[in-house]
Amino acid sequence: MLGCWLVCNPVSLKAAEKLVLEAGPLRRSLDVEALRDFAETGEARGLLKFILRFGGQSSEQARTMLSREQKLPLLIVGRLLYSQMGEKILGRISTYLYPRRAPDVGVHALRAGLILSLASNNGTVSAVDVLEHYPNREVSVPVPRLLKLMKQVQSIPDLVRFFVTASP
Repeated sequence: MLGCWLVCNPVSLKAAEKLVLEAGPLRRSLDVEALRDFAETGEARGLLKFILRFGGQSSEQARTMLSREQKLPLLIVGRLLYSQMGEKILGRISTYLYPRRAPDVGVHALRAGLILSLASNNGTVSAVDVLEHYPNREVSVPVPRLLKLMKQVQSIPDLVRFFVTASP
């Protein structure tokens, strides 16, 4: 009976609305909607336009990273994310992307965002999809830590290797 009620009365989750870029005491917010628009159209506006202009990365590279879709089997991904290795990978990623007011639940929020994104998009996921399904209105990104990471990795395979093999 509960299952029927949940299907007939879907629960509305609060998804990420803002990506909060933090550098010490300074914070700037970037709308997740602006990221989606940029991923779809290539047109950057506001803070995103400024970041792309002065960030040293081409707009096309950024757009590709945000919009590249991966087809993944939901059941296998779910099992992986709950495994010891999955927890380790999520733990590493959640030091770069976590709920603004509750950084200690970053692993859980990231796992939920990935699984909800896959479930909502027929087994397809992209970076923007994960943000749109991230169960927290504000997602923090520590800019100094992110810049250090960007110096260490040059490609998506490098990034995957970093999160899978490197120690915290």
